Amino acid sequence: MINPMKLHTVSVKLISEQSPSTDWYRLVSTICILLSLTACAAQLVELPQDFWQGSAKSVGIVFVKPPAMDAHRRGRQGLLGVAINESVTNTVSKHLASLNFETLEKSRSQIKAYIEARGSTAIVIPKYYEASDAYLLPKEKRTKGHFDYDLSSIRDQYAINYLLMIQVYAAGSIRDYYRFIPTSDPSGYINATVTIVDLSDNGIVFNERIVEEVRVEEGLEWDDPDNGYPALTSAVQKALENAGTTLAQKL
Repeated sequence: MINPMKLHTVSVKLISEQSPSTDWYRLVSTICILLSLTACAAQLVELPQDFWQGSAKSVGIVFVKPPAMDAHRRGRQGLLGVAINESVTNTVSKHLASLNFETLEKSRSQIKAYIEARGSTAIVIPKYYEASDAYLLPKEKRTKGHFDYDLSSIRDQYAINYLLMIQVYAAGSIRDYYRFIPTSDPSGYINATVTIVDLSDNGIVFNERIVEEVRVEEGLEWDDPDNGYPALTSAVQKALENAGTTLAQKL
């Protein structure tokens, strides 16, 4: 799992296309998520109570390019269990991978409104950002509590003094397992962080984890591939919607 203080999927390079994935990549990604779902909670930073007081701030709002949605699993599985479950959930995984993050990204307007209600200005950066080690600061310039990448080009391009970044670590569905046996139905799921960086010195002034799980509506069957998993898809979209609302309220 990516260290939220580094956000290695962020850079100052605009992108618009989704990079391809393979079944092997998805298997490795699943194992990594299983091993480190809680890692994103590390190094959290509370927003100072007086942050919005004083002089008005200019804040850029950007989404880091998210990974494709997937059928995530948690619990004691073992490598064999992971391999079996990956095969069994292949159809639902492909469906989830076809979904987009539009519901979550609509929260940009909520975030913008929250910031402007506090007397500051907000600029929505419309495209994703992706990591590039070319912008990684030299080791001697990296310090604890500071963002490790050079964001000066973003600062200058958009004339902002703070950057608010939303990074999704995992999204889609999540289901509990014991080895290869499911112990729950899947729920809509998202695991993300919101980070605010002071572009004057790259200091991280806010870093908060956002996790939402939404159960499939009671009485509905989630395993309905012939109709495109409508109940599960609805739960996923609700999780994204809830995350956007929670994210905005954290400010």
